[in-house]
Amino acid sequence: MSSYELMNPQQFKDYAISQRISRWKMEKEVTEIEQTIKNCTNAESKDGRAQNVVHFSAVNMSGQIKKGDSSMAEASYKTVQRCLESTQNLLKKVNGTRAGLFNAEMQVKVWRSGELKYIDSKKEVLEQLVRSLEGTQSAIITNINLLKRKISTDADNNAEKKRKQRRVKENARKSEREKKARRQRKVDQVFQSLTGENETARSLKYKEQKISLSKINKNCKLVPRYHCSALTDLCQMDIFAPDAVSYLKGLSEKMEIHLTNVYKAREKRIKQMAAKKCEKTKFESYFAVEKKEGETEKEIVIWESSCDSSGSDTSETD
Repeated sequence: MSSYELMNPQQFKDYAISQRISRWKMEKEVTEIEQTIKNCTNAESKDGRAQNVVHFSAVNMSGQIKKGDSSMAEASYKTVQRCLESTQNLLKKVNGTRAGLFNAEMQVKVWRSGELKYIDSKKEVLEQLVRSLEGTQSAIITNINLLKRKISTDADNNAEKKRKQRRVKENARKSEREKKARRQRKVDQVFQSLTGENETARSLKYKEQKISLSKINKNCKLVPRYHCSALTDLCQMDIFAPDAVSYLKGLSEKMEIHLTNVYKAREKRIKQMAAKKCEKTKFESYFAVEKKEGETEKEIVIWESSCDSSGSDTSETD
């Protein structure tokens, strides 16, 4: 019996669309969790945590122990634990969806058998991932206990502290290299916009022939906010003729003046906004709101009179 014999065409169309959406979402979630686990547990992964997970989940690592391993093994355990919790939560969600397919007699309708088959396939994948992660986690726990017996807590903490210090310095050097590389790419971009050359500015640095002013495109569009520092660096490179250098320095000075004016205008605007906010706060402070039970809210204006009352004494005239 086909599905069309059990429901009208419009109902079947709505069901097919909902199934397509729900299966796409489930496929997306399962694929993401599989990729996350692969990144964290595969030795060939580019994620640095994966190497530690593989190392500390080895069956026999008694000959590869060094100071600081205990802390790194505990970090690997936490990584696997997070993956395991995410997988278990997704498996619980899939089981809930599967349970909704059965009626009170624990039977599935004929037209939902394909849906059950698809959910069972994803459930099997997730259960296999859970078993794999639990095995990895057990191996890491065993090695953590081994490391704690072999290495003292003080020695492990000192080694971990030194490792973190080295990592901070390495990250600082890496950040500086990336910063220089970004700036150099921007210099090359400005150079190619000005000259129309396909070469980079560094490739022309040691050539004897200099670029004259006639070869510079004066109509190229440069954004001061992004290209001012790059243009300044480009002027300092010995690749332009004197007339071209003078032109580029003048262009750089105009950009700097423009940026200075923009920053000053921004600071002025911020001060004006702060002053308006302060005035608004002062204005609101002149009003007190009195609210009594059973009555409507009343606004009472508090003000001070700058003149004398009408009943005050006047000065006597001669």
